[in-house]
Amino acid sequence: MSATWQRCRVHLMRKALAHAGRSGQRVFSAFIATAFALYDAEAARQ
Repeated sequence: MSATWQRCRVHLMRKALAHAGRSGQRVFSAFIATAFALYDAEAARQ
């Protein structure tokens, strides 16, 4: 898979959490961190 642009994890997380709302930030943060921790792209897509 190729990307036309790339964003660092910190800025992706900041942008995503800005849209998550105050009450959902902890859960949403854990969800994104889990996706980054997965072994390959196919596992992250699932």
